[in-house]
Amino acid sequence: MSHIRSDEPVSRLHPANANVEEQGEFIDLSQIFAAMRRNWGTLAACVLLAILCGGALFAVVPARWQALTTIEIGQVPLGTPISGSREVALIEPPPQAAERLKQRELIDAALKSLGIPVDQPDDERAALLRSTLKPTVIKNTNFVQLGVAGYSPEEARNSLAAVTRALVEAHDKLMAPVLDRMKAQLEDNARQMAEAERERTRLKEILTSAEKANSKVEFAPTIVAVNQLGNKDAQIHQFIAERAALEDMLADSRTYPTRAIDSFYVNPRPYFPKLFLFLGLAAILGLFVGAALALYRDRKKAARALRA
Repeated sequence: MSHIRSDEPVSRLHPANANVEEQGEFIDLSQIFAAMRRNWGTLAACVLLAILCGGALFAVVPARWQALTTIEIGQVPLGTPISGSREVALIEPPPQAAERLKQRELIDAALKSLGIPVDQPDDERAALLRSTLKPTVIKNTNFVQLGVAGYSPEEARNSLAAVTRALVEAHDKLMAPVLDRMKAQLEDNARQMAEAERERTRLKEILTSAEKANSKVEFAPTIVAVNQLGNKDAQIHQFIAERAALEDMLADSRTYPTRAIDSFYVNPRPYFPKLFLFLGLAAILGLFVGAALALYRDRKKAARALRA
């Protein structure tokens, strides 16, 4: 009769137990699917319960509407016709404008115009505007698409209008010095041209008087008056050309402020929450929970079988 050595591994004494332990440590997909088939009732109950919870959550989550518009960044002259430059440039590059829209100072200005306190971090309307304000630069254009959400279509539209107005006002401040300088040059041009025209009129009167008096007027002063009249005519032509150049630079096609080129659009249906999204995520979560419970129940049954 053979004797079993006391120092032999347990697995050699009980190979069936070792197989069970290995199966418990390494579970393949076929075992998972088999466990789910055996516990299909538990799996179905978990999925159904999760879908009901997702539907209840959808019903209590407040709806949100999104307002959209497209903003065209304004442009201003780089120089003036007097300085010899007629180039124009954007008030600021669209990516920079998009970053400006995210700045707290601009958002606070928009909130104040809406009558929403900016010093209360728990205010839902302020928090929603800050979290959903999304500027998107349209590639290779001077357009920025702007979107913001609200708890009603009217609130979303008002919030978008306030943010747009805040950006327009900020850009107006940036372009104001350039426009003021050009307007001052226009006023100076008008004043100088008026003076030149008065002087031209005086010189013409002198020459007319000289022609009437004929030989009684000295010849030299008449020549001087003719030369001066020619110079004034050239100067007036220069003033006219300068004024035309200034007005061309200030034309709406070349110099214009930042503006919304689209109406504020709000979809009649809320963009959040989406019922299919809530139910789909709930069903997936329920499926995972059900699969975990099915595996747990199978392991418990296997453990009880081993103990028996």
